[in-house]
Amino acid sequence: MRGIAALWVVLYHYSFTHFPNLHPEHSTRLVEKGYLAVDLFFMLSGFVLTHVYHGSFGRPRTSSSAADTRIS
Repeated sequence: MRGIAALWVVLYHYSFTHFPNLHPEHSTRLVEKGYLAVDLFFMLSGFVLTHVYHGSFGRPRTSSSAADTRIS
């Protein structure tokens, strides 16, 4: 779904400069609403990040776990 939202934004931006003969208002207004896909993408990204890191949010950090995450 995030990929579809990203492609939707790309199509929205390219439709102005690279596809001037594409007139989405004649058939659908989906392309011209591509700016809404940015919000969709970021909302879905928030859900994905929460799902991935949910378990580590509640655990207290210790000095050894903090040392494990440092870049050498």
